[in-house]
Amino acid sequence: MTTFYIATVKCEKTMESGAVKRVSEKLLVDALSFTECEAMVTEYMQPQEFEVAGIAKTKYCELIRKYTVNEEGKREYEVNGDESFFDVKVCFMMLDEKSGEDKKSYTNLLVFAKDIDDARRMVISAMKGTMAGYTIESIKKTNIVDHVSLLEK
Repeated sequence: MTTFYIATVKCEKTMESGAVKRVSEKLLVDALSFTECEAMVTEYMQPQEFEVAGIAKTKYCELIRKYTVNEEGKREYEVNGDESFFDVKVCFMMLDEKSGEDKKSYTNLLVFAKDIDDARRMVISAMKGTMAGYTIESIKKTNIVDHVSLLEK
């Protein structure tokens, strides 16, 4: 099972003004281990110079992104350039059979969308057919800049 990691990478970027600035960027990586995550980030960042400043497991259980499947059966993610990653907190409500009371269970989804409204629509679409009742508790923009995945190779 794939786990999501956030890798913090320090590198130099050329700003719009032409100045070169050292920045920290956060990458979402789906990998099997910390070691695989670091290897994937290293391959992704080549050939530029960079430093992996940190890797941490995330709280996200799923990534929701628009994609198509190519002739080889691989996912091709849609990127228009104006999307961002949004942290969506969802509360599932289920009946506890022992006590007869409603039980709440929270989960975090990461959604790659144009804006908050688009992220909300994508979550609602992804939840169609879900048997449990749910509410979207919060949606907030993250500072994640890209997604690194073996599926994109």
